[in-house]
Amino acid sequence: MRTGKNGLPKKPKAIFSLFMAVFFCVLSVSACSPGKVSGVVYLGSFLSADAILYLYEPISNERAKAIKTDCKNELSEAEKTFSTEIAKSDVAKFNALKSGESVEVSKETYELIEEAKRLNAASDGAFDPTVFRLVDLWGFSARFDERYVKTEPYDRERVAGGALPLPDEKYVDAFKDLADLSSVEAESEGEKYYLKKNALSVTVDGEAYDQQIDLSALAKGYLCDRLKKILFENGVKEYYLSLGSSSIYLGERNGGKWDLELVDPSSESRASFSKIPLSNVFVSTSGTYEKAYTFEGKKYHHIIDGRTGAPFETDLLSVAVIGGNGLFSDALSTALVALGSEKALEKIGVTEGYDFVLVTESGKVYSTLPLTLINNNYELIVI
Repeated sequence: MRTGKNGLPKKPKAIFSLFMAVFFCVLSVSACSPGKVSGVVYLGSFLSADAILYLYEPISNERAKAIKTDCKNELSEAEKTFSTEIAKSDVAKFNALKSGESVEVSKETYELIEEAKRLNAASDGAFDPTVFRLVDLWGFSARFDERYVKTEPYDRERVAGGALPLPDEKYVDAFKDLADLSSVEAESEGEKYYLKKNALSVTVDGEAYDQQIDLSALAKGYLCDRLKKILFENGVKEYYLSLGSSSIYLGERNGGKWDLELVDPSSESRASFSKIPLSNVFVSTSGTYEKAYTFEGKKYHHIIDGRTGAPFETDLLSVAVIGGNGLFSDALSTALVALGSEKALEKIGVTEGYDFVLVTESGKVYSTLPLTLINNNYELIVI
């Protein structure tokens, strides 16, 4: 997704370069107001996504520095808690456990696991952070970036276009047995919190593999909630906040609304296909178009079904969830994509307090909000 005139472009690198240009323009225009700043504040990277704050209203240098410091500290703590790649994070410590072992974790991690269990039940098992072994097997974990080198027995060499050959079925079959959120036991004793790994190890070619989790589908929304709280406590009203392009919070713009443009999931250039006026609301998106590759004519995406061990077979290209809190909407958007349009429409029919935009591969756009189509190849169905 992206915002209107002063909004976020799709790719993180483009975000930063465009924002720097906007930032310097804002500074030159605001030169008559010494001690005041507005524009782009780059907060850093969180779980491989750029965290960016755009201040639309001018605020004092001192307050801007304080907000940036508080936000960066919150981001740093969240990264150290939820990253799969930092050895001492809660997630990494759980992933290093053997079957039957437990580890003390933070209250935040405990609460995210509890929330994951609620979403798992509500989505009929579609949302499941314990599919991480399968996500890695299919080549969609964080290590499969431009620095990727083979380190696991199941790793494959990339082929033309950056795709990976399909994984060996013996790994798919084995790692399916590790995808079971009910086997993650969350316990609290007073002010201490623990996770226990009850899933049994699996063995392939003499190598043992244990269950692993990835909480990123919850953590970005969680962090967006935390950063929004910092801005609220500092009295900032006119801004938008982006964690990658999947989780954002829109404040106000000139006391009014932003024109949120949703990215066309069928467009290679990531053009927009619709826009919606919104303010003071969370927006989370998920889709099969972002982390995906095509091998031998078929597309494979990063939303993995723990029951089949493969990417979900879904007719939904993207889902936007609007409203509520960032944590829930972030995870819900992923779950709805996995369910497909028929089941997703049933779920949103009984989910109060949120709005939705669903895009199908047949070109239908189901929306609970009136929106303006930019691309007339789509058919709008207001529900």
